[in-house]
Amino acid sequence: MSSCIGLCLIVTSGNIDRDGGRLKYGLAKKTIEDQILDAEQRKNQVKARLYCPEFGLGLEGESAQGGSSDQNVGGGVGGIETQATELSDSIPCVLPLDQAKHAKTVLRIGVGDLVEVFNGEGVVGRGKVEVCSKKELKVGVNRWWRERRGEMRLVVATALPKGSRVDGMIDMLTQVGVDEVWSVLSVRSVVDPRKAKLEKLQARAVEGCKQSGRAWLMKVDEKVRGLDEVFEAVGDDDVKLMMHFGGVGIEDMRGMMQEKRRVVLLIGPEGGWADDEVAAAEEKGWVKWTCGGHVLRIETAAVVGAGVIKALEG
Repeated sequence: MSSCIGLCLIVTSGNIDRDGGRLKYGLAKKTIEDQILDAEQRKNQVKARLYCPEFGLGLEGESAQGGSSDQNVGGGVGGIETQATELSDSIPCVLPLDQAKHAKTVLRIGVGDLVEVFNGEGVVGRGKVEVCSKKELKVGVNRWWRERRGEMRLVVATALPKGSRVDGMIDMLTQVGVDEVWSVLSVRSVVDPRKAKLEKLQARAVEGCKQSGRAWLMKVDEKVRGLDEVFEAVGDDDVKLMMHFGGVGIEDMRGMMQEKRRVVLLIGPEGGWADDEVAAAEEKGWVKWTCGGHVLRIETAAVVGAGVIKALEG
């Protein structure tokens, strides 16, 4: 008769040593001094970046009243390196109710936490939470700065993928650094978004900005454009790229992007562009661009394409 013996090992943190044939488990414990030091470090770290569209109104006047300027502002969520102004008196920043609720319930923000607030137009402030109640979340801002924005603007004009995939696409495009997203309808499009859906995608872009430390909000245009409307909205001074097989490679794009103020990347639907759509785009001066040798999903093509363009921008 055979028997099976199961052996279960429980692994704990700490030191394990042997004494007289018996194991002793010594758990590593922090001293009270270590715990106090950790608390001080946490107190001086920025816990989150929060969105407040009203922040910054009249702030230039506040900065003129006093305080010192610091050339290097580092250690924030976004890794900022720009000039900041220390305010002699903190100014209140009250978050909108929806943003306050998210900060309290999801981010676990509380009184005394060091946070950053941004208005989506490049203005960022830093301070501690002074009030955190069911009706209000107020930050006392004592330092603020305006983040620089790149010279080139990147617009992704794309057919939208189905379901939750579009949420992930918007989040990643925000992180990559896209400036605007246009929703495009083509012959083979399967998603025709309504205004309410586009508003939700804009909210998703706000969350992506908070997570990635952006100071400039990525705009999700509420207008749904046909291909002809895209052609009309893009000028001859723009770089016009159409993601499609048989196009130029990355090296060819370097010269195209020099001294250009805006790049528009056109991404087709899941079934691809129709032949007459490609012909119409080329007639309008659009350049086909091939990003790799495989068939890509809409969201993959948009994010990879945008990432390459931002990398070429430097």
